[in-house]
Amino acid sequence: MLAICAQGHLFGLGLICFGNNLIGRIAGGISSALWAFVQPITIYYILYGKDFYFMLEYFCKKFSQVFDNLDINFLEIFIGLVIFKLILAVLITFLAQTLPMHLIQKYFSWGKGHYKLKTKSKQQTLEEQLKIHSTLFL
Repeated sequence: MLAICAQGHLFGLGLICFGNNLIGRIAGGISSALWAFVQPITIYYILYGKDFYFMLEYFCKKFSQVFDNLDINFLEIFIGLVIFKLILAVLITFLAQTLPMHLIQKYFSWGKGHYKLKTKSKQQTLEEQLKIHSTLFL
């Protein structure tokens, strides 16, 4: 949950730095897309320390033994995946900015027809929340 929260804050940081426009959204998308790679590596390093890097080296050696006639560089594959995800983040942000509103509304109406959720009305939910948190408002 902390990682998802941090990813949302990184997207918001792009909006704060560059404004609520296409550039700010692209910067936020790039920073949150990069966080998806940085966060697991950091967590694994905190948990396992240098053993994490020894494990990576071990598996790279084992893969090179199994695929001995293929020249596989895992760092290049990883960097390629990062670049691919960054391109997708920019592309999705650009498409979301330039997509006509009637297509977005059509998508939401399609979703409402296919996924019917059993939820209470907003007013009833708000009343229940006010009852629960009424001591905070005194």
